[in-house]
Amino acid sequence: MEMKKKKILVLCPSPFGTAAAQRLKYEQYFTVLEKNGFEFIISNFQTPRFWKIIHKPRRYPEKIFWPCYGYLKRIYDLLRSPFYDAAAGIGLGHRRLSIIEAS
Repeated sequence: MEMKKKKILVLCPSPFGTAAAQRLKYEQYFTVLEKNGFEFIISNFQTPRFWKIIHKPRRYPEKIFWPCYGYLKRIYDLLRSPFYDAAAGIGLGHRRLSIIEAS
């Protein structure tokens, strides 16, 4: 009998595989945890496009648009979080991992 996978919504600031802090803190464990019955849905605040332009000069309209998009995405995450077994997020400048388990 196969167990149902635990679905975890991961809220992170950067796209998967782009930020060293995320890779070191938790991304490196995803494959092992997935083999042991966990399913991860990753929701990053920054889009890959925003990640590419954030440190480039000018591009002000995009630098205003993409953070607004990120905040709207977080509102969506808040609305869909009850449908997951847990939600995990990085806060306080990558210093703390918070996990909230649904009841």
